[in-house]
Amino acid sequence: MRLLACVGLSVTLLSACSPGTPTELRPLDDLEAFPGNVDAAPPRLPGATGRIAFVSDADGDLEIFVMDADGTDVRQITFNESPDFTPSWSPDGSRIAWAAERDGNADVYTMDPDGANVVRVTSHPATDFSPAWSPIGDRIAFQSTRDGDSNLYVSAVDGSGVVRRLTRSPALDASPSWSPDGSRIAFARGRIGEFDIFVIDVDGRRAQRLTDSEGEDDKPSWSPDGATIAFQSQRGGPFQIHLMDPDGSHRRPVTDTTSDEVLPTWSPDGRWILFDSTRDGNLELYVMELGDSPIRLTDRPASGDGVADWTAV
Repeated sequence: MRLLACVGLSVTLLSACSPGTPTELRPLDDLEAFPGNVDAAPPRLPGATGRIAFVSDADGDLEIFVMDADGTDVRQITFNESPDFTPSWSPDGSRIAWAAERDGNADVYTMDPDGANVVRVTSHPATDFSPAWSPIGDRIAFQSTRDGDSNLYVSAVDGSGVVRRLTRSPALDASPSWSPDGSRIAFARGRIGEFDIFVIDVDGRRAQRLTDSEGEDDKPSWSPDGATIAFQSQRGGPFQIHLMDPDGSHRRPVTDTTSDEVLPTWSPDGRWILFDSTRDGNLELYVMELGDSPIRLTDRPASGDGVADWTAV
């Protein structure tokens, strides 16, 4: 399926996505309810609050949607023939950064949670995507091929000033995730099928390798209290969700299934882990407390839903 091919199991996201025709976002009046799922009452999550932004190909191409944390009140906020993907909430929940193909290549944009007030953050003929807000909301880290290789960069949220290159590696550097104190960024480094998790200081110094596997460790997500990093790992079978301490110690799996469990992200209070799973035959969003069974938030057999981020507001 297109969503899984574009944003699922590897950092070669854009190589699998064909450019679409550049279009503009529809006005606010054109917001529509999420098609389907009308009669399905998603299970309530006791204590879960805030909103979730995610990607769906329900209307035939990749678009951004938002919903309440319990899976209700789902609304589409981008309406374009070209792909919109990798949403990331600002720390205060007032803006969403995401990547979009408007001019035949991907750049980073920000918008209000209803899709209004779009600001272009990057404008480069290379590929810019996977934005991640800094904890105080003044900078956005992202992945880019602008210098030939896939490396990480940091920009002001409005695109002003100099875009600073964070990593310099001939390998693929991808999937940035800020530590809650803003001092470090976790990321994946490697090549297709062989990635490991690293952390680096925000000044680009002291890159430290946290995992060293023959498989693939990817998509790190730092917990809100800074004590744990969640990530997806593949060791000779399907991807599963794992946790580890920020120094790479105390590694442990939290899922164990015959399906792919990928793209973990934390609830703002650190109680829940939101992730994508193919356990029901297509990519859907699930949420779980550690030690409990996952609860499915989306249920659309004809499409894929995933690549999510969670805000407290």
